[in-house]
Amino acid sequence: MRKGVCPYCAGTVSGALTEEGGGLEEFNERVYSSVARYVCERCSWSMHCGVPFALNMEPAVVSFFHDHGIAIFDRHPWSIYQYADDRVCSRDPWRVEVTCRIDGDVLRIVIDGDVDVIETAIEAAA
Repeated sequence: MRKGVCPYCAGTVSGALTEEGGGLEEFNERVYSSVARYVCERCSWSMHCGVPFALNMEPAVVSFFHDHGIAIFDRHPWSIYQYADDRVCSRDPWRVEVTCRIDGDVLRIVIDGDVDVIETAIEAAA
């Protein structure tokens, strides 16, 4: 779904950030300031999730975790939450920054309102 294809009907899926569900409580009663929502344009099936979860298949995230000895696909998809934080930088236009921290290294990802990555940066530990 997060890669633009519906797992049920193979229809086109669009993603969008929203404040609806901003009170969405995920693991450990964490509350998010924004939520990624995906909707199939053919069958209308939808899902929503915290923004870090929406990025756990992004190449920059997979590579960052791999470089730290963590095979992200060998874990539950929600395991990213223990390493990641998100913050809303802007709502018009939407910009949300996700920060992953492992062993002092930091991966910063900025996404737009369509839940597309528009910026990545890695800061190595000192």
